[in-house]
Amino acid sequence: MDRELSKYNRKLVKRGEFYLSFDFIQHWKKELKEMNDSKRGSSYEFPHSFIEFSSFIKIVFNLPFRQLQGVCNRLSFYVPRLRSADYTTLWRRVRAIDYTISQQAEPENEDKNENKNEDKIIVAIDSTGMKVSNRGEWMREKWKKRRGWIKVHIAVDVNTKELLAIEITDERVGDSREFENLVSQLEHTLNKRKIKEVLADAAHDTKDNFNFLKRKGIQSGIRIRKNASTRS
Repeated sequence: MDRELSKYNRKLVKRGEFYLSFDFIQHWKKELKEMNDSKRGSSYEFPHSFIEFSSFIKIVFNLPFRQLQGVCNRLSFYVPRLRSADYTTLWRRVRAIDYTISQQAEPENEDKNENKNEDKIIVAIDSTGMKVSNRGEWMREKWKKRRGWIKVHIAVDVNTKELLAIEITDERVGDSREFENLVSQLEHTLNKRKIKEVLADAAHDTKDNFNFLKRKGIQSGIRIRKNASTRS
């Protein structure tokens, strides 16, 4: 019974994993060579597989192309041999893909006016993991090899679901360490709009984060850990 329950739990966890395959990097040069053999004019610098990979990230996080370039830049820092394209190249190549990619809809004028009239907004901060490779837990335990997690830290407007800030790190960076960085990005993104409250899970429960929000005049919605000290 315990074994069946453990197997079921692993399946549920697996559903929550965000897996991005970087296998296309191994065939980068070969694919480019095939693409450019019959091409007239300037040569392709990025294979179709990379463009499809980038378009997937754009759709999942609903990113503008400039932010998409920033995400690719950060991924190239953590993933060996991955090159990043500028946003104009991404814009041109992604729009040329056969399947339709939904663009971020611009709000109507009335919605824009309503947003401007809102004094403060509520923001939610969280992170998700992306696996660089699909090697299993056995290899991690047996050979002490990291699986190659990449963490994506995001902040969104709770009401509009608009992505306001994003940061990419490796698995060794805790959620709480990126909290101040995300809030600082929020202040720049929101321009004159004010933040009323920041929501986050217990992984962001640190004295520094609470004090940071207090200095900013922002209400804290950080979940407190069960074993949190009452003397803090």
